[in-house]
Amino acid sequence: MNKKDNNFTYIDPISAVKMMNPGWNLGNTLDAIPTEGSWNNPPAQEYIFDDIKESGFKSIRIPVTWTHHIGPSPDYKIDEKWMDRVEEVVDWVLKRNLFAVLNVHHDSWEWLQYINRDGYEVINKLDHIWEQIAQRFKDKSEKLIFEVINEPTYDFGDVRNNPEDTKKAFEIQHQVNDRILKIIRSSGGFNDKRLVIVPGIWTDSEKTLEYFKVPDDKNIILTVHYYTPWDFVANWWGRVIWGSQDDIKYIDNLFERLHNKFILNGIPIVIGEYGVEGKTHTPSRWKWLNFVVYFASKYGMTTMLWDNGKIYDRLNRRWRDKTAIDFIINASKGIQNSYCDDMLYIKANENNIYIQKDIKPVIFNSNSNNLLAIYNGKYKLVTAEDYTIEENRLIFNLSFIEKLIKNKQIGVVTTLDLVFEKGINFPLDIILYKKPELNFNQYILNKSYNIERISIPVKFNGTFLATVKAVDLLTGKPIKESHTPFLKHGDFDYDDNNIYLSKEFLMSLTNDAKLTFIFWGEECCIDFIIKVLN
Repeated sequence: MNKKDNNFTYIDPISAVKMMNPGWNLGNTLDAIPTEGSWNNPPAQEYIFDDIKESGFKSIRIPVTWTHHIGPSPDYKIDEKWMDRVEEVVDWVLKRNLFAVLNVHHDSWEWLQYINRDGYEVINKLDHIWEQIAQRFKDKSEKLIFEVINEPTYDFGDVRNNPEDTKKAFEIQHQVNDRILKIIRSSGGFNDKRLVIVPGIWTDSEKTLEYFKVPDDKNIILTVHYYTPWDFVANWWGRVIWGSQDDIKYIDNLFERLHNKFILNGIPIVIGEYGVEGKTHTPSRWKWLNFVVYFASKYGMTTMLWDNGKIYDRLNRRWRDKTAIDFIINASKGIQNSYCDDMLYIKANENNIYIQKDIKPVIFNSNSNNLLAIYNGKYKLVTAEDYTIEENRLIFNLSFIEKLIKNKQIGVVTTLDLVFEKGINFPLDIILYKKPELNFNQYILNKSYNIERISIPVKFNGTFLATVKAVDLLTGKPIKESHTPFLKHGDFDYDDNNIYLSKEFLMSLTNDAKLTFIFWGEECCIDFIIKVLN
């Protein structure tokens, strides 16, 4: 039911959430600390929202950290220039007829988490912030949605693991949600019927299912975030592959439970953040994005992609991984995209000459979509002559591969375009590779020096770094984590020419260490020794 009131046309929460899908986050921008531009992104420009809309996104979440723009107690007055800047960005989004979600973001761990220690002052501060936000934005259109707080958590007990502490934290958050809702509803303008997003603790899905208490308000939306499984999405502890049947069933089951408990009872859900580290296994990353968005859409939820500047290149106005965006946009429409489990790696010898005589089949999942054709540029591959299909196995003929790679350099030889009946065309890279080469295989670490990180020049030779193992050279035991020798992404990183080891990792070493760099492609492991001078 829509009710027009000047510049505000009421949309019920369930309808609004469906209209918002899919969404995108303006991350690491207005939420940066201490201010916009402090982190890895320049200040936002208006053209960003033209590009995001043109790509198919329907809503923009605008995270804002207010902490460093607030005056002292008792008024906690927000700096006028900061409020003007936030409003400018909000207006850029609304001007394009996109939904805008405005929130209180990293304040959650800057000061709100200390509610158990500084109870009154924390609540008083949050009250004053929302009183000012509500007043400034009260006359905006229905497409502006407020979000109470990002990923709330509190500083007492063992909130993650102790059920009694978890229950207490959710009760506190319920009181916070109620309190802020009352402030918004009584602030005038259109805020009495504006949609407001409310969270549970950490916006954790499983905990929300168990402990969340729905506020007594008919114009609310529940939010959860989705970064599961964390070891895969963050590229931690050697988890580099995702996409088993159990992996896929978990998302389906979780989102169905959220749907049955909340959406069927009139409480729609926005997945306010989801995402996967860009340096994970590419086909696995695409599959993960596909199924998160597909199942969310299937169960009536909106997904809002977290982008901290690593997905959309704001200076050059391009997507760094356009295929990932294509997966998202199609899946948000309820289309099951088709995909391959991996790219096709062809091993060469030291002289860059192709040496394989058996071509591994490419495993693909059509998701009930017919494979209509395969193209190499304008050339349409011929069935039987260039390839055959056996159930879910795509088998390229040796003669076709030999023609492709003849006189080609190491790296991506070509990208085949797999055209399916529905969804995206899958880009299958044919990669000629050989074992990577490090400039040096041993490093002497003098911990008395001020070392930020070390850079190891590398020739990747068509491969990509998958993960890194680190063990004590004498005992063979894991160095950083007792349960695994694999490092977290962040302890290591890489670009086109170097592998990097972080200062934190280096300073954790007390004895000599053996690292094993593991690359995509068969038999692509290189040992690296660090000798420690204490």
